[in-house]
Amino acid sequence: MMQKMMQELEALPVSRDSGFYRQALRQRGFEIVDSETTNNQTRFEAEKNNRRIALDVQFARDTGKSTNVDVTSLRGRQRDCLSMSRSQESHQQDRWGNNTVNPALTST
Repeated sequence: MMQKMMQELEALPVSRDSGFYRQALRQRGFEIVDSETTNNQTRFEAEKNNRRIALDVQFARDTGKSTNVDVTSLRGRQRDCLSMSRSQESHQQDRWGNNTVNPALTST
């Protein structure tokens, strides 16, 4: 379920302003619990169904439009090992870190 939510967010388009991503999270049922803007990047932390994600969006200085969207699953202070990114250059899914989820993290 978490992977599906992350894939949905990873598919968000680039070349948009910050307000687009805030609205997109809310429209998808996420509650934004924190946001921070530094330099040309905005980080939204949001929750849905007791699952927390971080959406990091980088913006071009000259246009103010997004150039990269990165989605990370958060668990308390630890991050899952799954991170997805969509950038203007590649428009492909990128994975950083391990490409598999630790079964101990997903067992019920």
